[in-house]
Amino acid sequence: MTSKQEWQVRDMPQVQVKDMFELPDPHLFVLAGVVVEGEVQPGMWVNVPISEVLTFRAPILEVETTTRSGREDLCLHLEPELGRVLREDGVEIRGQTVEITPTRITPKGSLNLYDPYEGHALAEQEFKCSQCGSLLGLQCNQDEPVGEGLSALAENAKRLGWFVPAAEADGALDLVTCYCPGCWQCKGAAPSQR
Repeated sequence: MTSKQEWQVRDMPQVQVKDMFELPDPHLFVLAGVVVEGEVQPGMWVNVPISEVLTFRAPILEVETTTRSGREDLCLHLEPELGRVLREDGVEIRGQTVEITPTRITPKGSLNLYDPYEGHALAEQEFKCSQCGSLLGLQCNQDEPVGEGLSALAENAKRLGWFVPAAEADGALDLVTCYCPGCWQCKGAAPSQR
């Protein structure tokens, strides 16, 4: 008998990426390819491997079918941030197959590119208070995927009451500023600002 989790992983939609590009207006990043398995819908998340041990997640804003270069492609419209990360890290995913998941499923080792805490954990590998220098660091064993450890670090910082700024209206993240719970409380921050 197959467990529910095995079924979910086995039957997740997959798309083989043939091309990736940016659209200027509206500013979007697009993964174009063919469906290998399942059905892809807006609101699902694409899981893009950045390295052998790290995967980023990005929400699918729109799904469109177009004819490009004589073939029919499924185009996944995403926020431009993913394109920036792929460019900056020199990651090429053309020819790779990416998994698509419903919002509620987070594959092990993946990071949510749009979560300020996970973004901070990825950029800094730690939470260091901008005021007092207190440190909350990465604690993972060598067998654990890097993304899993960073995700756990981000969750731990949230749980303990560390503060990182929310994303700007354009989606930009301040990946340097953070405050330990004590300093954030001394700054007079209301609990709702955490």
